[in-house]
Amino acid sequence: MKRKTLEHLCTAAGIAVVLVGAFAAIRCTDAEFHKAEVRTSTEVDGSAYESQEVLARVEALGEATHDTFTEPVETNPARGPAWNRYQPVVLRVLSGRWRGRLIAASNLLHFKPSSNAHLRPGTLVHVSLAWQDDSISQVLIYKPIVRYHLVIGLIAAALCAVILFARMRGLALVASLTLSVTAASAVLFPQILNGFPPLAAVAGYALLIMLVMVLLLENAGRKTLAAILGACCGLLAAVLVVLIASGPLRLSGLPTTFAIVLQQAIPKELSLNFVDLLTCGTVVCILGVVVDQSVGIASAVETVSREPGKTAWTDALRAGMRMSRDVTGTMLLTLIFVWAGAELHALMLPQGLGLSFRELINSEAMAVEMLRLSAAGIGLVVTGPATALISAMLFARRRAAVRPVMRPKRTWHLWAVLGVEAALAVGLLMNVQLFMHGPSMSDYQLPRLNSAQAYHEEARRVEEQSTPAALLALWRAIELDPGLGPAHRQLARIYVGRRWFVPALGAARRSVELMPDDPDTHYVAGVALLWLDQHDDAERGFRMVLRLDPGNANATAALKAMFDEAP
Repeated sequence: MKRKTLEHLCTAAGIAVVLVGAFAAIRCTDAEFHKAEVRTSTEVDGSAYESQEVLARVEALGEATHDTFTEPVETNPARGPAWNRYQPVVLRVLSGRWRGRLIAASNLLHFKPSSNAHLRPGTLVHVSLAWQDDSISQVLIYKPIVRYHLVIGLIAAALCAVILFARMRGLALVASLTLSVTAASAVLFPQILNGFPPLAAVAGYALLIMLVMVLLLENAGRKTLAAILGACCGLLAAVLVVLIASGPLRLSGLPTTFAIVLQQAIPKELSLNFVDLLTCGTVVCILGVVVDQSVGIASAVETVSREPGKTAWTDALRAGMRMSRDVTGTMLLTLIFVWAGAELHALMLPQGLGLSFRELINSEAMAVEMLRLSAAGIGLVVTGPATALISAMLFARRRAAVRPVMRPKRTWHLWAVLGVEAALAVGLLMNVQLFMHGPSMSDYQLPRLNSAQAYHEEARRVEEQSTPAALLALWRAIELDPGLGPAHRQLARIYVGRRWFVPALGAARRSVELMPDDPDTHYVAGVALLWLDQHDDAERGFRMVLRLDPGNANATAALKAMFDEAP
């Protein structure tokens, strides 16, 4: 088989492995919900209930209603008072004991959008269910929404694009990235948390990653050796800058909330040196660009040294220095703009708070970032000349240059890559739980009907069997015909039964507008007002019921209860 055909096969197999791996990662993460245990707890009154965390999908959303019956959560002179909102939601459980069941929940919408779970039909959410005697009593929607499906998909798309564009080099990049992440999560972080010195652990990790990156991207030889030695010189310079400057700067190594949480989370007997962790973070931050720079300069020196008629290493050194000056500036700008993009909110904060430049630069968080950027810049500056000098010495020639020997292109390593990719794909497919198991308790699907009245009739039919199914039908009916008063009345009654009194009052008032002479509508509005402690409005609502229907027993009983309980 031709070499180019084999390369195309390896590229296609690499893309397939990435896609299968992404699918496996999603399924493995979903499996955590399927394996969630059912916990048994006891209420204050001694009654027992069970609970479980499950995965659910949003089927439909009701109208969000402001809770204007309580004190405002915030009163801003510019924007006025602000209240939270309550939004009824129908969810379909996708895992656990209640898999397939439709459930109804209330989504609290905080007045600050950043604190909300922004839901829409099809959104996946993490839900906690509690039940007693096979009846769900509590539904709690966790925040944020389940977005790891999309995150994993974006990562897989980016890796596939790299492989498709760079082919074998792209495969090498993806392999080195995978090994880097695996080594960090499986070896580096556990060793540091177990008490191993951070600087020694990161030094070994950086050396391993440099070897893997350079050997996967280039053949082993003098160029590889020059690139690794030059990168080590740059990393050593960056480490020295951080270690020397952290003392006079009086840094604690805890510039961010994550560092403070890590300090509180680790066992008390483990004493981590957070200044050393700061140094380790700098090494990991510039590792990739330093290796990239050193490989580029070593390749340039090798090319110049192979040209016929060149003097030993002086011309090669000059070429390497020119390449170093050109690359160092662009690499440093890349780091600066990546940092600025990641810290954009922090850079805007001083103007929002009215802080001066002195206060900003004097803070430990900003001092740490400036130290990292400075160390990265010095590391890049040292890497270039060091790599150029080492490469020139290794590639030194006499005046008569030796032309490279053309070796036959072998394909055995391509077959090896293809075999490894096939083994990975088969292993992922065989060892991953591909489908969600377990019986489905309910599979109600809202039928396609022709009119809002038909959906209202469907809601009345299924309400006794499934309140969430009735909500789906009612919301669809109101969407088709917002003036359908009976649908609003039934919706308000269901909300009251779920104890969602704020949305219930909104639906009841809309029903009163559409059917002012209907006593049942006024009664539901009165019940909602009574539970919201609006006793005067509730009394007027119940008396309106008796005015429209003098023998209404429910309104009479409600008024009697109100006055009997009055002080």
